Amino acid sequence: MQRPRILVIADDRSARRSIQRCLAQAGYPVEGAAGAAEGLPQLTQRNLDLVVLEARVPGRSLELLARMRQLNREVPIIVVA
Repeated sequence: MQRPRILVIADDRSARRSIQRCLAQAGYPVEGAAGAAEGLPQLTQRNLDLVVLEARVPGRSLELLARMRQLNREVPIIVVA
């Protein structure tokens, strides 16, 4: 069985890399994005199973969350502070 693909969107580079590293060590394929401009295209172009979104991502995270829902209602999104 293939592991779920995860996208981590966080402006804090060290936090993003830390989350990515933990998920990768657990065997999950993981991608990273530094903000809305990087994250939205990945949501539509990649076959993702989960998004981890930092609450304070540049580009207004609530607006980003709403836009992500418009693009793909099926992918679960976890918002972290």
